[in-house]
Amino acid sequence: MEKIPLKIAVISHSYPTTDDPGRSIFIKNEAHLISSDHHPEIHLPSVLSLPFHKAYSRNRNPLEDKLPFHPSVYFSIPRRRLSSITQRSLSSSLLKTVRKQDPDVVHLHALYPIGLAANKLKKAGYPVILTIHGGDWYYNLRHKRLMPRLINSLDHCDKILCVGKKLLQDIAQYEPRIEKKLYHLPHGVDTDLFCPEKNPGSSKKKLGWDFDKTHLLAVGNLFRVKGYDILLRAFSKIKSQKDCRLHIVAPRSDFDAKRETQKLMDTLNLRDRVTFYDQKSPGQLVEFYRASDLLVSSSRKEGFGLVVAEALACGIPVVATRSGGPEEIVTEETGTLVAPEHPGELRTALEEMITSKERYIPENLHQYIAENFSLSSKREKLNAVYREVY
Repeated sequence: MEKIPLKIAVISHSYPTTDDPGRSIFIKNEAHLISSDHHPEIHLPSVLSLPFHKAYSRNRNPLEDKLPFHPSVYFSIPRRRLSSITQRSLSSSLLKTVRKQDPDVVHLHALYPIGLAANKLKKAGYPVILTIHGGDWYYNLRHKRLMPRLINSLDHCDKILCVGKKLLQDIAQYEPRIEKKLYHLPHGVDTDLFCPEKNPGSSKKKLGWDFDKTHLLAVGNLFRVKGYDILLRAFSKIKSQKDCRLHIVAPRSDFDAKRETQKLMDTLNLRDRVTFYDQKSPGQLVEFYRASDLLVSSSRKEGFGLVVAEALACGIPVVATRSGGPEEIVTEETGTLVAPEHPGELRTALEEMITSKERYIPENLHQYIAENFSLSSKREKLNAVYREVY
């Protein structure tokens, strides 16, 4: 018997825009993925702000030409203060747009702020699913006054999806009574897009990278949690540093982290060996992966580590910290894991990888991701969750 497609309300405060096409692109990719089986519509609430503020246009120009989208505005006090006001405003604003769609299932993304709306949406009669991506859990732990309100929101969810196993374990340990609601659903990788190059060296040539150098790549926002200070200290001590180049693709940055990183680069005299890049489209990012000899992830905390999986799918090995997510991706056959916050251990792992990178066969790395983190697998699991709560 053919299953009837469900109407899904996908709600997120972060989504690709014309100004920032890579912003939370995994949410857009997931919405398009489920559109093969269901009828998703995108709901994009944004904070009430003045026209010249960056938040004003954040979700007013979504990069979306396939799925219907519903913008809305809510009021919020900065720095997570008076979260009860944010909750009331966000919930009321969202409920108006959600009722217009009248979905069968509501799928929220991120514990804060979107998770705050779970209470009112559940009381309105909608089955509620919330995906926690990692940073939205770990960052909010420091806000002791906010956590009880967030836990109360989790109580109103029918299912809580966690992108990483360690993330799920940490949430269950913090609040054991919601453990039965937790479900592990890792990101999927488009292995048709993220795959090894057919003509080795073509990506290096296209990017203008020196063929005589070893190229290390890091991808992630320039935030303290990404551990770029640890990476720079490790890279500065690599024995063959003069023959290496470090490329860092950082779409967004925190002011303090950026200032400290620039200062550290001067202190370590790395200006001529480290290059930072702004936002790259998925297609451009593929070229960076293919042109690199290895990927390094130095995160202090990582919910999953999508860039780790993407790099492996493109055929390059990985050195990553045991920061939560990478442990379920990286194996002895695909790379090396090291302790976070240890520049010396990271340096040693990078040196060993540089000298032994030829033993990693690109096609084997790609096949590993295709077998373990495919889009088809994610699609099946997500469909099962929707049917379970409906």
